[in-house]
Amino acid sequence: MLRRVVLVIGAFLVGCILVMAGISMILAQEAQSESEFIISAWIPNENVTSGVEAFNNHSRMFNQISPIVFEVDRYGIVQANLEISAGQGWDNLFEKSVADNILVIPTVFWNDTVAINTTLVNLEKRREHSASLVRLIDMYDLKGIDINYQKKSPSSAAFFSDFIIGLSGVLKEKGCLLSCSIEPRTSDKPPDGVSREEAFAWANDYEVLNKYCDYIRILAFDMSWQGKPAVSWEGYTDYPYAPCADINSVEEVIKYTLTKIDASKLVLGIPTYGWELEVNGIYGSWSYRRNRQLNMPEAMEVARSNFEEVKRQETGELAFNYEKRNHFYYVSFPDSESIREKIELARLYDIKGVIFFRLDGSWEDGLWKVLGDRH
Repeated sequence: MLRRVVLVIGAFLVGCILVMAGISMILAQEAQSESEFIISAWIPNENVTSGVEAFNNHSRMFNQISPIVFEVDRYGIVQANLEISAGQGWDNLFEKSVADNILVIPTVFWNDTVAINTTLVNLEKRREHSASLVRLIDMYDLKGIDINYQKKSPSSAAFFSDFIIGLSGVLKEKGCLLSCSIEPRTSDKPPDGVSREEAFAWANDYEVLNKYCDYIRILAFDMSWQGKPAVSWEGYTDYPYAPCADINSVEEVIKYTLTKIDASKLVLGIPTYGWELEVNGIYGSWSYRRNRQLNMPEAMEVARSNFEEVKRQETGELAFNYEKRNHFYYVSFPDSESIREKIELARLYDIKGVIFFRLDGSWEDGLWKVLGDRH
């Protein structure tokens, strides 16, 4: 009961802020010209305190921001996940965005394969799902929304397209932008050996997305194990290889995607985190198991405490190995230099912009210098 009261009060507070600032939000949207390069970031709800603080301290480096504040329950109903206290949290972010003419595009995150498919394939459930989303858009007077539905089955691709087409029509009438965040791929069909159940990246019809979405955000990270089992997999390279976002792979994703998606709509997703993986095997044949995510400060501390040297890899990321209690670990993670390379890649291919996952207060000073002042 208490949580429900908190959510209702929170919804009221944010709603008041956004309604009162509606004109400013429209001006912020109009101020972003067709040619302006987007710099944005996702802020997960679990990082609200550190993420919003980092955003408030460096807001002038962004022209968009995407708080991940909407989630979907098991019945397919979109809900606001807002824990708000006056003067801090999401209400503070909305106020700062209005003051600095930054467009807020909240994200609806959903990665439950079964629930997504069950909702999308049933016309009545799909309509209820869309209606619940539109109610929140109206409640908060939003000028943009980001649909980030991951792990969709390819069998639901046509139904997801129907959902996007219908939602796009409603949002256009409201003057609300539609962003779609999708997994990366580099081919029209899944590679041999990728089962239909694991081919999530092929559950998106690029032609439909290009026609009906204002932005298409490509989640160009975690690609080393795309199409592989969720936690562990096999790899066949001379040395351990499992970067979060290999610069060469990212370029291949951009090149392929541009054959289907307009450059003026394409936004590159860039990770600010890396992975620690447990590795077993011998030269040329390795088995990997994801152990944990690490941001740069955390990864550097692991290297320091294990007396390991961190080296730049051909992937563009930093990496090192270490052994502990007879277990062998491989750590690969981005830094300001590898992120700068990806931003330059986005500019080289003249795409719409970049968005970082995630803004959580752990960014190094060098990354802020790379971004510079956007205003």
